[in-house]
Amino acid sequence: MKKLYSKILMLAMMVTALSLTACGGSEDDEINDKLYDTSDFIEVTINGKTYFQKMIGIYVEAGIGEKDMVVTAMTEDVFDDDGFSFFLALTHSKNIDKLLSSSLGNYGVGAVISIDDEPENLCLYPSYKKDDNDYKLKSGSHQVTSINKTKYGVQVCGIFKVTMFYEKKSVVISGKYGITI
Repeated sequence: MKKLYSKILMLAMMVTALSLTACGGSEDDEINDKLYDTSDFIEVTINGKTYFQKMIGIYVEAGIGEKDMVVTAMTEDVFDDDGFSFFLALTHSKNIDKLLSSSLGNYGVGAVISIDDEPENLCLYPSYKKDDNDYKLKSGSHQVTSINKTKYGVQVCGIFKVTMFYEKKSVVISGKYGITI
């Protein structure tokens, strides 16, 4: 009886392994397509030097406030090898139709966002860190240049210019982005 039970258990494990392998392929392909078939990007110019990085497209999204707003934020530390960190977050309607019908043009730049805030649509939240110092937002401008439906969601593109500071140091950062929500 022990031999029969052992053979049945071994057969069950083999069938399980084969079925997981067979089913996993299409999901992996879909994930790989999303990760490597994206036109998302971030470009920043700091002290006259421009840094560009194509994004894989991994973001975090969270509901915010009591309206239909969410915040989508970059998670990729794409400039770490360049000696600094720069991240963006963007607030927007979670309703795709409302997002697609949003006007192009000027929108706000915010310093900090919390889960209880009632943010403006398409407000940009930059984060800059250099030499282990977290810089804070002093001022900024932000313009959304395109909002388009894509295979994986809605891509929002824009340009920005922000002044960030830490103690007596300040830095002007201008840039462009494309983020798929």
